[in-house]
Amino acid sequence: MARTPVLLTLLLAVGGSGCVSLHTYDEQNRKIEALTAAVAGADKAIGRLKQQLQSRDGALRAKEQELAALRTRLQSQSSALAAERESLQAQYQQMLQELRAEGGTSFTINQQTGGIVLENDIFFASGKAELRPEAKRSLDGLIGKLNEPDFAGCEIEIAGHTDSDPIARSGWKDNYQLAAERARAVLLYFIERGIAPERIYLSGYGPTRPRSNDKSENRRVEVVLHRKGA
Repeated sequence: MARTPVLLTLLLAVGGSGCVSLHTYDEQNRKIEALTAAVAGADKAIGRLKQQLQSRDGALRAKEQELAALRTRLQSQSSALAAERESLQAQYQQMLQELRAEGGTSFTINQQTGGIVLENDIFFASGKAELRPEAKRSLDGLIGKLNEPDFAGCEIEIAGHTDSDPIARSGWKDNYQLAAERARAVLLYFIERGIAPERIYLSGYGPTRPRSNDKSENRRVEVVLHRKGA
């Protein structure tokens, strides 16, 4: 009986066992190494993303804390401003009572603006921007009060207002000019009587800020005090 050589028998056995060739093994190993490198790269990328997210979370928390602090500050300032307005209104009322006790009955307060109202019919002739002589005497008492310590730190807005009727015969270009000229007359008198110019300014609102359905009440000048920095 013929015998198969031993080497041939071994080769046949290896070939028939399903073992891969060296070339195939190297190729598979390269793929595994590439996948390993890709996984390592992905791990690094994930780590960087986690760091970025943590950094953004920290920045977000910092912004949330900043916003909360701003809200607290705003609430505090709003409360302080409301208290300041209340205090100023109380001082206004006290001042008016004192003026009335001294014979100055020409003043009221506009609750919407907090302004001391100089009624048109008392302080100005119809269509005119010159202060009546008797109105100046009333203003002297008010000017004295505005220079007292309670109000000496306030800025003074002199605000001119009119009704909505078009200018017909007085010669003014429009209601804004009339409002501004009346406010200017009061401003100049205040400065003449000792109010520091840097404390005072004028506004001419014309018919844009009515206080009543009664047109006569809308024709007025208001003295509005503002706390500096408020």
